[in-house]
Amino acid sequence: MNNFKAFLLMISMSFAHAYIAERQEINKSITAKGQLAPEFIKNIYMPIDGEIIPIAKYGHLTSKGDDIFIIENPDLNSQLHSFIQIHQQSMLEISIEDNHMNAQKELFAAKTISAKAYKESVLGYEKKQHKLHEDLYKLENMLSIYNLKLADLEPLSSMSSNEIKEYISNKIPKTLKAPISGYLIPLKQDENYNQPRRAKKDELLCFISDPRSFLIKVSVNEKQILNTKEGQKVSIEIPAIQKTHSGIISHTIPFPLKNSSKPKYQVVVQFDELTAEEAEKLTCGMEAIVSITTETKKELMIPISAVKTVAKKHYVMLTGKTHKVVEVELGATSGMNITVTSGLEEGDEILDNY
Repeated sequence: MNNFKAFLLMISMSFAHAYIAERQEINKSITAKGQLAPEFIKNIYMPIDGEIIPIAKYGHLTSKGDDIFIIENPDLNSQLHSFIQIHQQSMLEISIEDNHMNAQKELFAAKTISAKAYKESVLGYEKKQHKLHEDLYKLENMLSIYNLKLADLEPLSSMSSNEIKEYISNKIPKTLKAPISGYLIPLKQDENYNQPRRAKKDELLCFISDPRSFLIKVSVNEKQILNTKEGQKVSIEIPAIQKTHSGIISHTIPFPLKNSSKPKYQVVVQFDELTAEEAEKLTCGMEAIVSITTETKKELMIPISAVKTVAKKHYVMLTGKTHKVVEVELGATSGMNITVTSGLEEGDEILDNY
């Protein structure tokens, strides 16, 4: 061995230069592959039985609030008119009941009615309140078809039944509007999907996908899932555009995936805020390589080029007043550097490229 060390000293080249061994931050990470998927997908359902006439074309970008379907149903006006009348009648009854209950409270306080009679009045009042809430729920559901709220019906409070019918016929739209901006996606690729057709209540009509927001689902093993948590920083490499973005873990799913021979768990990753220009370069289905940083620690690092390996042993040359070859034990690499686990101390000066 002494001869070998002497030999190393003899072949040290004049262009070798000194390097100070120092501790550097090293990130330990998990790497997994996935695909870009839309972060926000909104399901569009048919609110009632009837015919739908597409206004927006499938595959085209639509903006929030745009009309996407016309709904035609001959019974629609009469249904809405009926709900409005029921609601108005319920509101009138509740107003009368409010006055009645106030009177009952006063009588009970004055002990002119029995506790039993007062309790019966309270139960009757609560029953009418419950009915009012049921009618209100039905009316709100009907109004949601048109993206309307109860406040939009205020002009109807002083109208007659015929005036309400005319108002409904002329003023209330009969369209479904896009709840978010995005691409209109059919349930299946079918040329007839842009044609008028019949649809049943609660039938799923299509989806709207937000083109500016993406997420990535990646799978990790049972050990790796223990080192992941919500909010953890990640880097997201998109090979198709040769670009790396930053992101975080949105959430993890603590249940193993089905049809997997070994337990696999899903980690859902989202981008940090993307600019409009960056989002335009991305599309659903693109491959994404996600690196999840699980630990950051300082390790003693030296250049890989400073290490000589002979007979599966690793050596570096200490320099200073005298040159000295020492054996070292190595760990993981990081770029052009490698971790030294033993044999050197921080601040030791070694020769690189000798």
